Amino acid sequence: MILDKYRECNLKDVRLEGIPSVKMNRFLTHRVLSEFAKTEIFAEARTPIELRNDDEGMPAGGMWRGEFWGKLMLSAARVADYTQDPELLDFIQKESHRLMAFQDPDGYLGSYTDKERVAFNEVTGKMMDENPSFGWHCLWNIWNRKYIMWAMLMVAKVTHDQEILDSVKRQMDQLIDMMHRQNIPLYITGNDQIMGVASMSLLKPLLMLYEETGVQKYLDYASEMIPDWDREDGKGPNFLRNAFNGKELWQWYPNASFWAKSYEMMSCLDGLLEYYRVTGEKRCLDAVAAIHENLAQSEMNPMWDVGFVDKFIGAAHYPNAATELCDTIHWIRLSYDLFLITGDNKYLDYMELAYFNAFMAGVYRDGSWTAFSIRAATRHEPNFQCNCAYNHCCVNNAPRTYMDMAAATVSSDQQGTFQVNFYQDATATLDGVKFVIRGNYPVGDTVTVTVSSPDAKVRFRKPGWCPKMDVSQDGNVYTLQFDMASRIVHRSTENIAADANDPNGWPYKRYQCVPMAPHDSVILNYRKTMAATMMRGPLVLARACRAGAKPDQLYSPDTVNGKPGLSLKLTPRPNEVCWGCWDAEILQNGKLLEAFPVCDFQSAADSMFGAPKGNTFSIWV
Repeated sequence: MILDKYRECNLKDVRLEGIPSVKMNRFLTHRVLSEFAKTEIFAEARTPIELRNDDEGMPAGGMWRGEFWGKLMLSAARVADYTQDPELLDFIQKESHRLMAFQDPDGYLGSYTDKERVAFNEVTGKMMDENPSFGWHCLWNIWNRKYIMWAMLMVAKVTHDQEILDSVKRQMDQLIDMMHRQNIPLYITGNDQIMGVASMSLLKPLLMLYEETGVQKYLDYASEMIPDWDREDGKGPNFLRNAFNGKELWQWYPNASFWAKSYEMMSCLDGLLEYYRVTGEKRCLDAVAAIHENLAQSEMNPMWDVGFVDKFIGAAHYPNAATELCDTIHWIRLSYDLFLITGDNKYLDYMELAYFNAFMAGVYRDGSWTAFSIRAATRHEPNFQCNCAYNHCCVNNAPRTYMDMAAATVSSDQQGTFQVNFYQDATATLDGVKFVIRGNYPVGDTVTVTVSSPDAKVRFRKPGWCPKMDVSQDGNVYTLQFDMASRIVHRSTENIAADANDPNGWPYKRYQCVPMAPHDSVILNYRKTMAATMMRGPLVLARACRAGAKPDQLYSPDTVNGKPGLSLKLTPRPNEVCWGCWDAEILQNGKLLEAFPVCDFQSAADSMFGAPKGNTFSIWV
């Protein structure tokens, strides 16, 4: 086993606080802690597994509803670890036993009646081509099973329930034995249009189960998977070779909008990092680090997430921007694992920027739901999947990001030096040393960190965006002063995607998320050219109704992008519904070009409907 460069806090020893935690607590209460969550939300998620109807009425393929229970329970297990709420701990244990009642004698537990329906063949593939479900080769059996096993493993770790762990082992044993008996490698299973990455993402929970049990069979199966990402024939995605080919990821193979499924691919990369931890195989770490840098350059959108609504298509080259919340969640997770393993603070920068912008914008302020597609302008788009009223991939995944950010608040290196990583108001204890962080960061620019032990060796992460961070000490209280660097961020006008403005192209349709009338503001304000954005510290700023902007101040086809001599002046502006609000002035060589009110991006439209005070906005200038 390879030790990480940093150790994180135990979740039970951290509390996220301040204004961002208000939204978080509402969300965790509604989605996990409430009686409604336990009786209604979980019951709906459990139903496809109880009825095994994800392949009902489908001669080939099948649906993905079986993932919902696993994603929801993964979140619930981590929240239970965080809160130590006795009722929630009791619930996740009993709910896992409820699910175990549906497990077959051979160990299978899933949402498909045909447990062996894992791959398309020539006949079933033709069926899907002639009458495709959802317009693609939809088959999610192993993906669904992965989430059930992963979630139950986490419940077993939190509750120390051996029966639940034994159930997970029987599930994994049945899957491995079935795949060997059928002589089917994982990389050809599931949705074959996305190169097997959904099924291959089993790698991480498989290795976590090996780490928990020491059963060699699980490591052996993981080792069987790795050569299929290191192929002589070049069959995709071939991570271990393509990582170093010098091409942007979306250029690895034709038709990226079909195969480059971002969330599933990042899940596989996280599995490769776990394989490095277990085996020390350095090329796995090197490949993931190279691909992460590739994505940061070619796929970074102005909300500081990667991709364009669940696909890697060269998002940095498009004038418009929209991102799926699940992608944000997994970009943060992937960045966090890379930080823990390598100790490189640049990965914390990516986490912070994605968290305060794309992620928090996607969580609704009333705690009821999340957006599916977070847009750069007009409004964000909710989504409902598989005729479910209470469950959705992004909504069920979202609590895990709050837990990742909590665990990452303070870390300790192998020499015992503490590093304060993030500055949201929080209280965290690690190795008996308590850290109290206050300052309303990053709306506030002064943070105090009180450290309980005068002997603790402490350093403070300087954010990559920050030109200057002053640290002073008075006894056990440290004061950090951040230069919040109000600025105009220009976007490159070189190499704009060829299909950026094609009304029949996949990006144009995906930006809509759902079919829309031609007069919808999402369509009317679809950008034709690159535009600049505004930032203050790690916060993207938005012209928004909630900030006090008038309708004629929200959208304009004109832009200051590329103009020389620009500066951004911000003056605090009172506002009851936005976390941060300012009067903005764009100056060119000291001369006023434009003035309007702005707010932090996450406050601009974090609700399904218009309340409070409308939810229309634009980040473009």
